[in-house]
Amino acid sequence: MRCLLLLLSVTSVLARALTAEPPTDAALSQVLVKVGGITLEQAVNSQELDWSGKHLNAADVNVLAYVVSVSNVLTTFVLNSNQIGDVGATAIAQVLKVNKVLKVLRLFNNKIGDAGAEAISEALKVNTVLKEVRPALYIPRS
Repeated sequence: MRCLLLLLSVTSVLARALTAEPPTDAALSQVLVKVGGITLEQAVNSQELDWSGKHLNAADVNVLAYVVSVSNVLTTFVLNSNQIGDVGATAIAQVLKVNKVLKVLRLFNNKIGDAGAEAISEALKVNTVLKEVRPALYIPRS
């Protein structure tokens, strides 16, 4: 059941992100406030975004994927120490399959498990531009 819910969530996010459909105003507003109050135009026109430790999670993934999908200049995207999980990693991986600009993606400490890591691995088979990907897997400790 959990896998089915994850699949449905990822499918919904991907459908919006891959068509470069803008996220809702509320979702945009929420993420842009979390990352420091920048505008969507500033995010899309930045060569480097470091959104580490901004408390981003799976609910914010549509905005993250949208920024990557529509930016023609974003070469470095740092999302360390957030909580995007497998849903976020999978959504970003799908956008990476068509992105021709991003060269560095850092995803340390994001609770990414096997499904998210596998999705990124698959994306790297078709993305020849990305030179540095540093995801780290979340290993729960008892």
